[in-house]
Amino acid sequence: CCVGQSSRVSSAMSQMRGLRNFIYEIKKCKTPQEETARVDHELQKIRAAFENPKKLSGYDRKKYVNKLVMIYLLGHKIAAIGFSEALNLASSPKIAEKLTGYTYASIVMLNTADLSSSIIECIRNDIQSGKELIMSLAMNCLSTVAGRNLMTHLLSTIANFVLLSEISPLIKKKAFMCLLRFFRLAPETFPHKLVGHELSVILESSSDIGLVTSLANLLRSTAPESLPDYPNIVEAAAARLNKLATTTIDPCYVYHLVNAPWLTVSLLNLLQRLPMPEPGTLASVQTSIRNLVDRCTRPPPERVRDVPFRNKLSYYHCSYAILFQCAHLCAAYDNLSVSSREMQTLTAGALIKLLKNNGPTTKWCAVNALLALAQTRLGSEVLAPHQQQLIDCLAVEANATVITELRAVLELLDDPALETPVTLTPARIQELADSRRSEISPARPEGEGAFEEGDHDYFAGEQPDAPASGSEED
Repeated sequence: CCVGQSSRVSSAMSQMRGLRNFIYEIKKCKTPQEETARVDHELQKIRAAFENPKKLSGYDRKKYVNKLVMIYLLGHKIAAIGFSEALNLASSPKIAEKLTGYTYASIVMLNTADLSSSIIECIRNDIQSGKELIMSLAMNCLSTVAGRNLMTHLLSTIANFVLLSEISPLIKKKAFMCLLRFFRLAPETFPHKLVGHELSVILESSSDIGLVTSLANLLRSTAPESLPDYPNIVEAAAARLNKLATTTIDPCYVYHLVNAPWLTVSLLNLLQRLPMPEPGTLASVQTSIRNLVDRCTRPPPERVRDVPFRNKLSYYHCSYAILFQCAHLCAAYDNLSVSSREMQTLTAGALIKLLKNNGPTTKWCAVNALLALAQTRLGSEVLAPHQQQLIDCLAVEANATVITELRAVLELLDDPALETPVTLTPARIQELADSRRSEISPARPEGEGAFEEGDHDYFAGEQPDAPASGSEED
């Protein structure tokens, strides 16, 4: 029902001819001066229309307020134009008008001092309306612009949405967004004891991947601050990660054949912020890491290679993001056990492969993860077999930020020319890099560099086709 209503609202918004024409004319402007002149003319027209609000229909209000949002997003000042009109739209019983009012509030009124006193009653009434779509609009706005005043009035109401079993997953997701906003505003007043247990239960048992993704983003901030109020949170996060790594999930949350990459990254990041689990749970986490790294370094399935390059690039980027977080989690679980050494060796080997035939952003992230591993008690031992590859990469690397990270990693390793363990000095690193630079060719393979990221498939050694250029839509 909500999806159908949202589609009808979006269709109605796209049929505003005046708004469409204004955007088209803005796109035709060839200089900043032309754009400013067109915007000033439109603002003068809007001011004149708002001088007689009784003559404005709901359609006119939506059109003019949407134009103000567009002008604001272009970087032009609009002062307080449309404030009262947007508030009237947000208070309207019609969904399309309410959407326009809340859009203005979320974008233009952000950090406005008098926001709370002006719109608090409207948001409160909509949240308590019991109509899912209206509640969703109000809570979206609340999670974006809420100040301490709004938080004081609505914190208990939002917290109750988490606790009530009859509340739909959609509203609970919005509640998690609002709670995260409240926590960032005033961490000392967050109701950890009230919601902590229920959040742990949802993380472990909910079958809704979208709900768990929203919850994981909240827990990354709240759980480490008051760990006793979140019973079994480490075990719940580990169990959820194991499900993602080993089982089939709803296809709606599979992004280019990668199981819920956003949730996977969030869970790995959450586990980094929590204490090291008990041996049984730690073994489960390490099994999950092993499975995830295996997936990340596995050649892509044949049907991925048949789709346009941009989709393949998304597949690689998801794998990279998961691999980086796996490495940081291995670094966080720093101990001298055999299993820890095995996990660090596994992730380090996968990261080293990314230093060849990839763009600077991917290289920097890979080296940053290697730096985290190098700083562990096993770091020097784990990275010693890859020391020459790091020096080779430094010898031919042109990006300054990647070079800085590579130097930081090498400074934590021992000099390979000495029998006694002595860490490399900056001068010695430069000497080794200069020596290798004269031995190896710095030239990149033909065709490399066409893309900023993932210009090679490092799994299979292929050079993907370039994306076809398409005409830009108006």
